[in-house]
Amino acid sequence: MNSWVQTSRLNSAQSMRQLERTSKPAVPFFRLIPPERVGLDGEYDHSGLVKRVVFAFEEHFEASELEQLRVLQRGRVIILLGRISNWQLLARLVSVALEVHGALTVETHGLMILDDMKVG
Repeated sequence: MNSWVQTSRLNSAQSMRQLERTSKPAVPFFRLIPPERVGLDGEYDHSGLVKRVVFAFEEHFEASELEQLRVLQRGRVIILLGRISNWQLLARLVSVALEVHGALTVETHGLMILDDMKVG
């Protein structure tokens, strides 16, 4: 009977070691946060990329340049909507957005350039 108890303890210890060996490689995978989901402070945030892009815009541009601009996120894609004053501002916005870690591309399908509307 003693040998049975020792064997079961041994099997239990062996199975725990096997479980640890198989579980450890999987743990870091689940701890990784996709770059588009990293928040301002490094935490998981479903809208993390757009928040970091808006933060970068606020650091690089005047509030008046951004007042009619909306920034959205679809995965790793940044979407710019609204109105901006000119093409140079658009180029700068796209450049800053693409510098943010996790941004893959920038779409401007709903963006109106007011410079184009001036009749000279």
